[in-house]
Amino acid sequence: MEGLGIDLKLMIAQVINFVLFFLIFKKYLAKPFAKFLDEEQKKQQAKEKMEQYLKDEEEKMKKNLEKQKKELEKKYDEAILKAKNEAKAYKEKLIAQAKKEAEEIIANARKKIEVEKKALEKELNKKVIELSSMILEKTLYQELDEKKQKEINERLLKNLKVTN
Repeated sequence: MEGLGIDLKLMIAQVINFVLFFLIFKKYLAKPFAKFLDEEQKKQQAKEKMEQYLKDEEEKMKKNLEKQKKELEKKYDEAILKAKNEAKAYKEKLIAQAKKEAEEIIANARKKIEVEKKALEKELNKKVIELSSMILEKTLYQELDEKKQKEINERLLKNLKVTN
C-alpha cells in the first residue's frame, strides 16, 4: 500500500486518534452540549408558552377594556339622559312658575286698572257736575233776574232743610 502512498502505521494512528477523539467528544462534549441544547429547547418552549399566555392575557384585557368602555359609554349616555330629563323638568317648573307670576302680575295690574278706572270715573263725574253747575249757573244767571234767583235759592234751601 506504500506504492499507493498510504502508510499503514499512520492510518492506524489516525483511526486510533479518531476513536479517542470520538470517545472524548462523546463523553465530555456531546452530553453537555446535548444537555445544553435540551435546556435551550425547554427555555424556548417555555418562552413560547409565556408568549402565548401573554397574548391570551392581552386579548382578555382588550376584551375587558372594550367591555368596560361600552359600560362607561352606557353610563355616560344614561347620565346625559338623566341630566337632560332633570333640565327639562326644571325648565318646565320654571316656566310654570313664570306663568303663575305673570298671571299674578296681570291680575294685580287689572285690579290697579280697575281702581284707577273707578277713581277716574269719580273724578270725571265730579268734573262733569262742576262743569254742568258752572254752565247752569252762567246760563241761569244770564236768563234769570234777581227776583227769580232769590225764589229758586229759597226753594233749594227749603228742600235742603227738609232732607236734613
